[in-house]
Amino acid sequence: MILIFSLFLDIPDAKSIVNLSEKIDSRISFTSINYYNIPELTGFRIKGDNIFLYDLSFFGIYNYNEVKIGFGKSFYLPYIQIDFLPYFLFFRAGDIKNFGFTEKIDITLRYLDFECGFITKDIFFLFKDEIPSYEEFFLSYKKNNLFHNLKISYSILENLNIHYGIEINSNPLFVRLGVSTSPVLPSFGIGFNKGKMMFEFGFLSHPILGFTENFTISILK
Repeated sequence: MILIFSLFLDIPDAKSIVNLSEKIDSRISFTSINYYNIPELTGFRIKGDNIFLYDLSFFGIYNYNEVKIGFGKSFYLPYIQIDFLPYFLFFRAGDIKNFGFTEKIDITLRYLDFECGFITKDIFFLFKDEIPSYEEFFLSYKKNNLFHNLKISYSILENLNIHYGIEINSNPLFVRLGVSTSPVLPSFGIGFNKGKMMFEFGFLSHPILGFTENFTISILK
């Protein structure tokens, strides 16, 4: 069952769990995630942008573990940002161990209050029979204290999925709401800023994993 929900998919931070942008936009952030129906299942993620991009995560239960270690770089053109992160992967299930590599390419176009872009993630080499891939198109609009984000994603595990998220920001406090379609997953988030620090909570109701909670703390740029 663990393979169904992972296969090196990203551990969501408190922003992406409500379907908002997962772009690395802080110097460093730490996310922990708890699955109430499977309390033994744990995951955490550290990511940031400090000279270069980095993204490190662990996901596992008992003798099943996944580790991702990624380092990359952002490239800037007029109205365009390109993030490229290659990852090293380690997988263990009982006595079975394997290694692999994957990449994440995020191309974002910005104009006025709009952003749109494309994200692709593919595993080049891992175990023989299961090679997940993930493609995503997103469109965002931000005006004053409102932020909207619409995502259309496709993966071997989820097929086609539509996600929508909204953030209402009354600095320093903010509230977030989100929903996904396949399966229907409502989500909710709250948080606040204090100086260069951001504290965020995200909550998701999953039909199998049950109530999922994560917490993200970030140091902003």
